[in-house]
Amino acid sequence: MFNDWVNVEGTVIDFTVPSFKNTINDPLNAAIEAVNDIVRNCPPPYNLFASGGVDSQAMIYAWKKSNHPFNVYTFSYNQTYNFHDIETLFVFCEQEDIPYTIIDIDYFKFLEEEYDAIANKYQCSSPQISMHIKMSSFFSEGTCVYSGNFLSLRGAQLTDAILGLYRFSKESQDKTIIPYFFLNTPELAYSFVHYRRNNNSVVKVTEQQSTYMSRVIMYNVTGFPVIPQKDKFTGFEKYKEHYDSHDYVLKDLKARLRWQNKPSHRPFDWLFRYPYEEKFGCPRITFVLNKLPYVIN
Repeated sequence: MFNDWVNVEGTVIDFTVPSFKNTINDPLNAAIEAVNDIVRNCPPPYNLFASGGVDSQAMIYAWKKSNHPFNVYTFSYNQTYNFHDIETLFVFCEQEDIPYTIIDIDYFKFLEEEYDAIANKYQCSSPQISMHIKMSSFFSEGTCVYSGNFLSLRGAQLTDAILGLYRFSKESQDKTIIPYFFLNTPELAYSFVHYRRNNNSVVKVTEQQSTYMSRVIMYNVTGFPVIPQKDKFTGFEKYKEHYDSHDYVLKDLKARLRWQNKPSHRPFDWLFRYPYEEKFGCPRITFVLNKLPYVIN
């Protein structure tokens, strides 16, 4: 599992390993083997947390192909606020004949009553990732699985805020947390990098696409029948739009002095992101891959 083979020391994440199994040559088989690894080492039931994104879809497909029992849960925020994000999941599950359960969450209430405690406990300056941590509270036992995403040629899409999910997984007592399924084994983590390096034609195609579409293509050509979203959503767009009406935040003199040089001038970020980034810091993460360091903001 991620906690067993990846070494996290402060802001340095070391992904190096001495050897790989043969499944590194095939991302889908590597994903199925990662499922088998979870089933061998973690207690049931296996609860997969999914949005409508391609990473979630690919994770679900790997579990389907593994023939192990699993449950798919998606979270509806204030009934319709994130429907534009999760609707692709419904299409995918219907395509693959996979049942799913929808859990309703009041995200406004979460921001007002629970976010601060979770953010401080796990040093997580992301209200989105903190919400993902909250998701596991609906389950009292078993294993909760988050998709994460696979390694690229430069590293993983992990920031110090996203590592809040890793910190949470280390402290969880009543259930097992798999914070990043696609980093769960070295074979799965490296399989897409290995595939790219050995398939020049695919590399040329993906280089002509956006970062998002290149991921969609990589999943499709390696056997994952994922469905791309019309746009790359996070599910929190409408909340940012809601807080745009809180223009008093931007007019506050103290806030302007603190946040005017930040990349976003939206009240949602000034209220729920930047104060925590200031408190915990927003450090650069260094990834170590095959003895080569890469630094990502």
